[in-house]
Amino acid sequence: VGEDHGLLRLEILSAFIDRATVDEIARAFSAAGFLAVIMEPRALSLTRLLRERSMTIGIDVDKSYIFVGIDSSGIDFLIVRRGQLYFEYFTPWRDVMDERGEVSPSIFEATVIRNLHQVVNFYGQHWTEPIFEVVLSATALRDEAKKTISLNFQFPVHELALADPSISSEWFIAVGCGLR
Repeated sequence: VGEDHGLLRLEILSAFIDRATVDEIARAFSAAGFLAVIMEPRALSLTRLLRERSMTIGIDVDKSYIFVGIDSSGIDFLIVRRGQLYFEYFTPWRDVMDERGEVSPSIFEATVIRNLHQVVNFYGQHWTEPIFEVVLSATALRDEAKKTISLNFQFPVHELALADPSISSEWFIAVGCGLR
């Protein structure tokens, strides 16, 4: 994802998944009449969306961002530098639900604060340029997340929206895949 010729240094992003899992998914697609050509992590699709639509969504690809995505699966934190994905930290809802399967407002707030601190600390240990802002995409809890981030961090919060307002955040991963 990056290189420094002066220091002879390469920055490489790696993602791993068990081959049996991929084979099972490919078989399911095949049985349904589809040909799986590419399988990629959702984080790469979201990063592609940020990079490829940067001008229309107000993102400067030369800067560093923390992307916070909140959807039905959980809370995803991405470090995006110079338009490339460098790191992902994901918290599934099952890890923060109580015994009734609910996530209380206080647990949600504490999870966002704790995880964002961890990601910011990781960023600070690896890079010196400042984080420009937090980019937020949320299918639910958008206002709560924005308030929590704004009150506890110095970063501006940029709510991700595409030029076409009919494309809601539920479709951002699919749009990123389609840009491939």
